[in-house]
Amino acid sequence: MEDIYTALAPAEARDLAHDALWNEGWTVTKVDHWTADAERGSVGATVILGPLAGDRQQHVKFRLQVFARPGGGTAVRVRRFTSADIGKSGAKRNAELVLAGWRTIRTALPEPD
Repeated sequence: MEDIYTALAPAEARDLAHDALWNEGWTVTKVDHWTADAERGSVGATVILGPLAGDRQQHVKFRLQVFARPGGGTAVRVRRFTSADIGKSGAKRNAELVLAGWRTIRTALPEPD
């Protein structure tokens, strides 16, 4: 996934990204001031049902990093966590759900000038 660029200050971009994810049902847990993990779904439902657990029940987790860009503005990076135990179809569905989280952030942040 490509980085998301915005003209906003890093703290503003971080707060907007976190709020957008929370509004879509993600739990956002800060790792440090500029890094957070976004998580949604049930580990139990994912283990039992796999990709059939559904969008809101399949467990998915990704890391969100926010950093200042040289010359101004901010970059937001999304990196998914992978798991060897979810199988091929589970990994594909997991990637789709992380992409949905990325799109939520992309939509929330204004384009750079």
